[in-house]
Amino acid sequence: MVFIVLKGRIVKDDLSVIISEQTIGWFQEIKNFMINGTFIYFPMPVFPYTRANRVNATINIYFQKGKIHESTYLYTNLLDRMYIYLFLSNLLSLIIYFYFFRRISSFKFRY
Repeated sequence: MVFIVLKGRIVKDDLSVIISEQTIGWFQEIKNFMINGTFIYFPMPVFPYTRANRVNATINIYFQKGKIHESTYLYTNLLDRMYIYLFLSNLLSLIIYFYFFRRISSFKFRY
């Protein structure tokens, strides 16, 4: 999740957030972002080119077609791999847990 503090309150309707990388020419517009007062926050998209180890992307925020904020975000391939591994391992453990829980709860004990 990325949090950015703006200088003043802004209406969400006129705001757009674009993530871009200049050397490859990749960009993505963020559609789902939240505004709370002067804070804007959104989940950062996964960088689509997995062979790049480190990439500097630019976060641009536009208000009524004018740029009001620019910052740099560092994509690190190793961290993306770790997050994917942690997500998949947690998902697998949940599946195993619920599978066995369901089987045990359906087992009837005889007294």
